[in-house]
Amino acid sequence: MDKKLLGEEHSMMATSLGNLANLYKNQKRYSEAEKLFKETLKLDKKLLGEEHSMMATSLGNLANLYKDQGRFSEAEPLYEEALKILERAFGNQHMKTKTIRKELKRVKKKIPKSKTKR
Repeated sequence: MDKKLLGEEHSMMATSLGNLANLYKNQKRYSEAEKLFKETLKLDKKLLGEEHSMMATSLGNLANLYKDQGRFSEAEPLYEEALKILERAFGNQHMKTKTIRKELKRVKKKIPKSKTKR
């Protein structure tokens, strides 16, 4: 991996980890993917800040993993956080914002009413 070339705290490391995590997710290697998605989130937060649009992408990736596993209650708050970031960064009508909003609605439909945060 790029750790030796870039160092462990470089934004390209976060991108590489996210790409590898997506590969693992597609291969249904969920526990390995989850670990890397969480590591990506940690790096993004440290290097870019909590409001950066890449944080929303990383949150969405982890939420997608949880959704794919039927872990809807865990996916919901991640989608909500990603949506807030994207609305602030790009507005309500941006494609990324619309996509996350759509995924959040799908997840909310899968959670029994007694378990939603409302």
